[in-house]
Amino acid sequence: MKIFYLCRIFNGLVSSIKSEKWQPTGVPTIYKMIEKLDKSDCEVKFFFSDWLSNNGRTNFSENFNKKIFIKGLKSEIRLISSNFFFIKVIKTKMLRILVEIKKQFLIFFFLFKFNPDIVYVDRANILFGAICSRFLKKKVVLRIMGIYPSMWEIVEKKNFFNFFYRWCFRSNFSLVICTEDGTGGDQWMKKILRNNVKRISILNGVDYDYPKNQAMILPNNFNKNKINILFKGRLEKIKGCYNFINSFRYLNSEEKTKINIILIGSGTEEKGIIQLVKKLDLESFFFHFKNIPHRKIFLYQNISDIYVALNQAGNLSNSNLECFSTGLCCIIPTARQKHFWDVNIKKYFNNNELIRIPWKNQERELSVVLKKLIKNKSKIKFYSDNVLKKSEKVLNSWDYRTRKEFKLLKGIYDN
Repeated sequence: MKIFYLCRIFNGLVSSIKSEKWQPTGVPTIYKMIEKLDKSDCEVKFFFSDWLSNNGRTNFSENFNKKIFIKGLKSEIRLISSNFFFIKVIKTKMLRILVEIKKQFLIFFFLFKFNPDIVYVDRANILFGAICSRFLKKKVVLRIMGIYPSMWEIVEKKNFFNFFYRWCFRSNFSLVICTEDGTGGDQWMKKILRNNVKRISILNGVDYDYPKNQAMILPNNFNKNKINILFKGRLEKIKGCYNFINSFRYLNSEEKTKINIILIGSGTEEKGIIQLVKKLDLESFFFHFKNIPHRKIFLYQNISDIYVALNQAGNLSNSNLECFSTGLCCIIPTARQKHFWDVNIKKYFNNNELIRIPWKNQERELSVVLKKLIKNKSKIKFYSDNVLKKSEKVLNSWDYRTRKEFKLLKGIYDN
């Protein structure tokens, strides 16, 4: 089985590509499957495409296309760059069109050269997948990592670009795999995909085989005897990072002396978050760690007592599942009927296993819950024990999870 694997260069893969050493810092949904395919007996070629932001910058600073080999993977990897000379002279939407045309020609060149049995693409490469499916009659598997708000706009709003994307998503794909992350994937696919297209929505996996005795670097002023409150993920507004930090303004001085705030991650709001921490005078018990290899994040989870996730678009994310499975007392928002956000969580966890807070006045509501937990540690243990027990029943390992996805690909090939 020959597989043409195409995805964008996620932030969690950048450091591995630049160092040419496989050590992803995020996106396990992607990198775990890359590892599974790389170790299989299939002939796989990986293509990582750069993308152009609204300000004309790429997320990867290479200005040429090249083939690389990464230590830890045996398969060939080719980078498809969006950074070329037009960027210096054109700063309009026309630039994005030119970049896309250039990328498509290059990627199709490699496709015809390889002639794969299956084309596997992520959402960022939907146009390529649509053309392969509609005109080249290739077996195309579309991989969607949850439903972002902009994807609902494709369904609901009428304009040229949304019409174009609807045309792409209504291609005759062999299979669409969507992550069950609380963003309403089943409902979205029902609205936009062709009725005859096979689709599946599945939870991510969790790791149970973390390396032992790895050193964790903590600053000297970190007091391990305090209650550690963890927030991790990309520092973007949609992740609720500002609401998280702002909630601590409602804690009194005595309560603040009993906690550490552990923030893991980086992103476009990193500078703003650090400034807010200073403004609220939280620096003495605030600890920020970024660019932590994904397999080492569990070390910080293990010393944490409470985990807060305020994602505005789904809270069955991989970061959350990891914390559920390690038995952290977890606080997440309630469901929102609009776009079916988090309505499916009740299929897996109940209110004795997860603490749910309302969206309205979220910062103050979070602070109320934190005050109760700080005052009564037995409540922390109650939720920790319950979510751990339920996770053992409903969550699977990444090995199981990737074997399931690989079996789906094999089924497409055999048919």
